[in-house]
Amino acid sequence: MYSQFFKLYKNPFSQLIRQDNIYLPDSHQLVFNRLTKSIAQSTGIVCLLGPAGVGKSTLIARAVKTVIQHEPDICYKDLSAYVGMQELSQPSQHDFSGVIAAVRDDGENPAGDCSKTVYEMDATDEIDIDTLVKLLDTIARRNAGKNSALLILAGRGGLEKSLNAALQTLDKNIFQGIHYLNAFSDVEVKNYIDHRFYVVQYTGKPIFTESAVRSVAALANGIPWHINTICGMALFQADRKQYSTVTDQEIAEAAELSLLEENDACSSLQGNIQESVNPDLDAQPQPDPSYGPVPVQHHESFTGRSRNWLLFIYPGAVSAVVAITTVIVFQQFFVLQPSEQSNEVAVNAQSEIWVPVNELPQDGFHGLNQHKATTNHAAASVTFNVVDTNDDSGKKYQHQSTELQAEHPDETVQMLLAQAVTLEQNSHLTLPKDNNAIATYQQILEIQPDNSEAIQGIERIQHHFIRRAKQAISQSHWKTAQSNLIKAKQINPGHHAVDALLADVRKQAQAMKVAMDRALDQQELAARKRANARYQLNEKGIDFDLTNFFLQAEHGKTDLVGLFLDANMPVDAQDTSLGDTALMIAASYGHLDTVKLMLKRRADVNKQNRIGRTALMNAIVFEQYDIVFNLLEQSLDINVSDQNGSNALMFAVQKNQPAIVEILLGKGANIHARNVLGQSALSIAQENDNFPIVSLLKTAHNMQ
Repeated sequence: MYSQFFKLYKNPFSQLIRQDNIYLPDSHQLVFNRLTKSIAQSTGIVCLLGPAGVGKSTLIARAVKTVIQHEPDICYKDLSAYVGMQELSQPSQHDFSGVIAAVRDDGENPAGDCSKTVYEMDATDEIDIDTLVKLLDTIARRNAGKNSALLILAGRGGLEKSLNAALQTLDKNIFQGIHYLNAFSDVEVKNYIDHRFYVVQYTGKPIFTESAVRSVAALANGIPWHINTICGMALFQADRKQYSTVTDQEIAEAAELSLLEENDACSSLQGNIQESVNPDLDAQPQPDPSYGPVPVQHHESFTGRSRNWLLFIYPGAVSAVVAITTVIVFQQFFVLQPSEQSNEVAVNAQSEIWVPVNELPQDGFHGLNQHKATTNHAAASVTFNVVDTNDDSGKKYQHQSTELQAEHPDETVQMLLAQAVTLEQNSHLTLPKDNNAIATYQQILEIQPDNSEAIQGIERIQHHFIRRAKQAISQSHWKTAQSNLIKAKQINPGHHAVDALLADVRKQAQAMKVAMDRALDQQELAARKRANARYQLNEKGIDFDLTNFFLQAEHGKTDLVGLFLDANMPVDAQDTSLGDTALMIAASYGHLDTVKLMLKRRADVNKQNRIGRTALMNAIVFEQYDIVFNLLEQSLDINVSDQNGSNALMFAVQKNQPAIVEILLGKGANIHARNVLGQSALSIAQENDNFPIVSLLKTAHNMQ
């Protein structure tokens, strides 16, 4: 991972940063203070609204934890765990009956040490009004009795409308108010990135340039989740390329992949592609398009940054107005203020999502260079503020713009072509939303549908993504390949070669996911096994340390040795005296079962202690011959010598063990080796009058 390359303590943009380390700008701190006050003092309903990924759940969890530290008699329960999934034929995808039942049961069977129960529910964007009324009524009934409760509803802008409708039938005193959690401003994004590096104790030079930070602020739309995603991808790519600094160029390239890979923004497209590849698959429900980087409903407390989303494929009904507006925009920014435009590229950038075509006007739209609809989805991209035709000033403005376009259409196209080429060279292919190459080429086609340079530019960008996908495939980077192919599919939905390639990549990606899931399952099982083993040792009053590990090996406590190994004790750990391993100790004391266990756990049979002895040598020296024969069945180096030059063959000769000598000779033991005294195995046998062994050695010598 890139943490090592950048000398980071850990991943600074992990989505799992502890709640104690979350970043709270002034606006979030204000909401936090109000929320903690409500948790500590209020009952009824509190609502927290904000765009997806802004940190609502994290803020609630931090607020609850803060209050409970001072008010331990307050109980907390996350109701999201009680939300069930209905059958796909149902009008709603979620079943909230379990939520209502859980709140009701808590009221009927309260915990004796709870003065108040604080509930949190996150899946409220899917709740229907009737169910919401039942839930709020259950909370009201709880508070009418002795078991007080506070329900914190977290959701996006649409929840406010449902909540207002539900409260029409209930006592409004139950409602404690709505808190709005805004996206970060550009300055807060910079502070957030600095905070993330501070959390992981990074003290080196800044990794992100100032222009890179500005690009992150624009592309992430001020959403912490997207900041983490883009920054993490940028660091990952920089690590692969060995770049010590991340610039806006790397951020632009990372954003082209990261938002697709880490969010569900394009999942509706992916589902559509999957169905076209395999029509036998069961139909899947389309995800909520607001789950991705999309705008919340307008409210005065939300950030003022524009969050509107339109299309790569423009509705024909607004084509003229778009072109009119374009002339004015480019005259202001490219003619009057050419130096300011470059600074606005990153500041006004946005992301992209996929939206169903049936939500678009049906009076015609263009599919890039195909000029007709070929799929059930279109890609969102550039936004223009359409003139209100009911306003007189708007009519006058529109009339003037039409005259300008009529007089200078070629100049407009040339300016757009120049801008598109620059954006393409700077890797702003489909991002940022308000200033990318694809959208600009598309804009040209709205003015001149047969413009060959624009058509070629669009095709060139699509081939760029296909080329990157094939390169990723050659390196088995299936996830990256899939993201690039989805980009290519967005640009030209009718490209059948991309469909076929994407289908194959999906199979490979799925296979990789299965393998990774299996590995994760094995890791989880191993972690549980370690925890259980340490628990069992603790229950037996045995501390998990090396001294106790070697003591169990010495006494042949095979079950306890196994627990130490299960608890992650290194199988080849060495003691502090001679440097013996548990295998050497068990071999020396003749504990065959323990030796077999150590061998099963892949202990190193050739490992030597500080005087050069192996487990085999120890077993021979201490006359543990059952263990010797067991060890000789392993793949070992029988010619290893200790610090005195003696090997296993010499020790077997000294112990007058012809059977062991014969096996060692059969395994290729070196009969010419001599110890520090100049003795060989043959001279030792002759000195001790071990005639059977002398005969074996001489025969082996003659055969060599």
